[in-house]
Amino acid sequence: AYTEDSSYKQFLFSVVSILQMILSERNERIENVLGSEMDLWEKILNPDNVLNVKQWFTDIILETTEYLSKKEDNNYYEKIVKRIKEIIEEEYAEINNIMNITERLYVSKNHANVIFKRYTGENIFDYLIQTRIERAKTLLDESTDKIYEIAKKVGYKSNAYFTLVFKEYTGLTPKEYRLGVKPRKNE
Repeated sequence: AYTEDSSYKQFLFSVVSILQMILSERNERIENVLGSEMDLWEKILNPDNVLNVKQWFTDIILETTEYLSKKEDNNYYEKIVKRIKEIIEEEYAEINNIMNITERLYVSKNHANVIFKRYTGENIFDYLIQTRIERAKTLLDESTDKIYEIAKKVGYKSNAYFTLVFKEYTGLTPKEYRLGVKPRKNE
């Protein structure tokens, strides 16, 4: 009889052991993916019938594969976000558009923005502007450079546009910021 045949049990035992090893190599526990380890071994030792065993076998393989795939996707996406931030931190003044960043990552601009927003809550362009404004604030605090020089250093060709963006993000013009004026509250 099927339930007395131990060859399928040995096969399933081997499969679960291999899955445990694969998950362990990735610092994951089988319980996180497939539920209680006791339940797993119970299903192997006391199967309901041949169809249930086949379906269960298929399910555990698919669940493990999907779980690992999602983990790897998250890792991949986290690496993309990290790399985007690194590029912006290093080259914020030279970046003319988002394509200057995403073309190096072999990811479309739209896909990169979706990933970046999912992980940071903001889009790539806003992160770039915030980085530029933070650098400009530092330069305004620590240097005697003229405002148009600072605008160029942080990536703005137009002093007027720099002033507009700076005021939008800080509530002050660069000159007011340098003078220590307190931001006005919007009423």
